[in-house]
Amino acid sequence: GRREAEAARAEMQRDADAFGRKLDQAETECATARRAAFEARIQCDATVAAARAECRELCASLEERLVSADLDKSAAEKRRRADDAAKLDAERKLAAEAKVLHATVARLEADVEKIHKPQKQTLEDEKARLALDRDAHKRRADALEAAENAALKAVDDKERALLDVQKAEKRC
Repeated sequence: GRREAEAARAEMQRDADAFGRKLDQAETECATARRAAFEARIQCDATVAAARAECRELCASLEERLVSADLDKSAAEKRRRADDAAKLDAERKLAAEAKVLHATVARLEADVEKIHKPQKQTLEDEKARLALDRDAHKRRADALEAAENAALKAVDDKERALLDVQKAEKRC
């Protein structure tokens, strides 16, 4: 009885250790997935911010050139047309870059939805299942320990009863 209880307890401890390792691995994979999604979003945000800053600089540069143009109407008009054309070209270029960046952001967000969220959910489900298995093993270990204690008490009670019988026989 005692050996079986100890063997069962050792097996349950091995199972609990294995489940603990699986749980640690699941948590590590979940953290890695979160970090990858976070880094992708940071990269997108930085790219969008850089494009916006470049756009602001180009617009400011164009505005400065327009303001500093001399007052000669023909030269000023000629420069204005050239600046407008340059500004329009810059705006088109920035719009095209913004579309590319938005597509990249959308793709990364889709990757997060398609890859990382299901992985995270799977890991969280596995974590919950492992926790339930761990709890079940704990309950079984507690039940075995209670049975072992009851068996030890029964043995003690039996020995005490035998001593009482022997004492009674000696008196008689």
